[in-house]
Amino acid sequence: MKKDLISRRIFFYITQSERNKVKIIIIDMNDNYRNIANIYFPEAKLCVDSFHITKYFNNELNKIRKKIMRRFSSDKSSIEYRLLKYRRHLLFQHQTDVDYVELHYDRILGYHTTDKNVLSKILEIDSELKKAHELKEQYIDFNTVEEDNFVGLEAKSKELDQLIIQ
Repeated sequence: MKKDLISRRIFFYITQSERNKVKIIIIDMNDNYRNIANIYFPEAKLCVDSFHITKYFNNELNKIRKKIMRRFSSDKSSIEYRLLKYRRHLLFQHQTDVDYVELHYDRILGYHTTDKNVLSKILEIDSELKKAHELKEQYIDFNTVEEDNFVGLEAKSKELDQLIIQ
């Protein structure tokens, strides 16, 4: 508590008129930062940094994976259980990083395949898992802006609103 008060004092060295000029503050998902920003920078818009949003998506995706995996835990030798447990890293890779060309022997599936095909098998296990994975991928795609293909802030805002609605 004392540390928090000391850290807040620093804002008094910045005049209110200067603090009102701040347009955007980027924070993680900590409520304390949001509260401080709202108090000391009332004119600023708050944005959560993409790293923490992506981390949030991955944490939620992992919770869903574990919930589904528990449904198959009575038969830990089942393909579904083993894919969810031992190939989970494929769920968290961005789709552009999942190998779709190089064949390798997958011991769980028992044949030669690509990581892209293994991921497809994982996503076929449950529609909730598939939807969560799609939303994570859509957010990452939304957040990837190529410099020469930049669309305006308003268009990105609408795109984000559509993603949230899903």
